[in-house]
Amino acid sequence: MPMKKQLELHNKAKPLPGGTSFYIEAVAGPPIQYSILVTDNNNRSVPGTFVRPQIDIFEALLLAAKQFALTEEEAGTKSQPKVTRFSDKHESAFLIDVQKAGVESRFFVTLKTLFGVLTIDAGAIKRVSQKGEEEAPEPLFYKIITRVQEAMAANPTSTPPQTEQ
Repeated sequence: MPMKKQLELHNKAKPLPGGTSFYIEAVAGPPIQYSILVTDNNNRSVPGTFVRPQIDIFEALLLAAKQFALTEEEAGTKSQPKVTRFSDKHESAFLIDVQKAGVESRFFVTLKTLFGVLTIDAGAIKRVSQKGEEEAPEPLFYKIITRVQEAMAANPTSTPPQTEQ
């Protein structure tokens, strides 16, 4: 292909999506497995494959972190925020950190797999809203919880091979 045509196609191409993202999908198999991909704002990504008991632990950590983030417990100041880590002693693949600074709680999700370790900033919520203050968009953290629960609700079944008669 001539260089001019290549340059034209390159200029017309849509840019790759960027930014922090989280993907999970159930994969059919004898034990149902889940494929997870986490990407940070620098487009670094870490994939991983997990079985249902691991995803159950991940969901429990996410829900505990969310519940904690909504309380005033262990809240630091803007100048000295406090960080609380949620982890499981038997499952080291998932870490959730909640940083509390003033009235804001910020979430950090870490995924550890054979392919590497990646921590993403999963957004923040305000525990107290001011009158007339615009409501902040839903943080990625809440979307992660929803996506995990939807993936767990999906029931991929492996179709048995059909035999000819």
